[in-house]
Amino acid sequence: MSSWLLISDLDDTLLGDASAWKVLAAVLAVSPEIHLAVNANQSWERVEASLQNAEPCVQTKAAICALGTEILIDGKRLGAWEQRFHDWDRTAVDRLMSRLGFDPQPSVCQTKYKACFTVPSGAPEFLARNALAASDQDCCIVSSGGNRFDVLPLHAGKGAAALYLAEHLGVPLERVVTAGATHRDRSFLEASRMGIVVKNADDDLKKSLDPATSYFSKGIGAAGILEGLKHFGAPLGKA
Repeated sequence: MSSWLLISDLDDTLLGDASAWKVLAAVLAVSPEIHLAVNANQSWERVEASLQNAEPCVQTKAAICALGTEILIDGKRLGAWEQRFHDWDRTAVDRLMSRLGFDPQPSVCQTKYKACFTVPSGAPEFLARNALAASDQDCCIVSSGGNRFDVLPLHAGKGAAALYLAEHLGVPLERVVTAGATHRDRSFLEASRMGIVVKNADDDLKKSLDPATSYFSKGIGAAGILEGLKHFGAPLGKA
């Protein structure tokens, strides 16, 4: 049987309910055809700590980190992915945002290819979008809601990274399942033909997705993921 790939958001989805994660982990342990990957907003160092501290510890085939600017397989960085962004000048982005009065978020939120900023009071986000579009840096902005946003290289992002990972692992798109809960998960939920939106997901995310390719679960966190896997006919074993 051909492999399947489950790519899930981490904190709000896979680990959103501790008891539900234990049930899903037991099912995945007897479902060898399903490879598990996480798709997180944080850097690999922070993601790795979350995986190890979960109960039970999360064993993943791959991790997409820092909003789709990092991909790791079996704990090793996929250099070919980050090589796509080697010409992106993070310092130029920082200088431009500083001139506009957009302060950086704390260093724990920053990576080489992910710049996170606070929207100053009275300065609409479109000012940053327009300035970046007029610069010589190809960028995209990922809104986080509230008063913060992230700036990434143009061809990065959770959706692009999910498609790249699936192709690299040789898993066809019709066997790629994604799961998420927040607006920043939208791109990789839309990249998959089988997206699981867990019950505790943000309302604006639910409203933005196509019901034809998305499953809106009745369960919270990992319970919703398991429900969605059954809906899409994934090859689940019996725990």
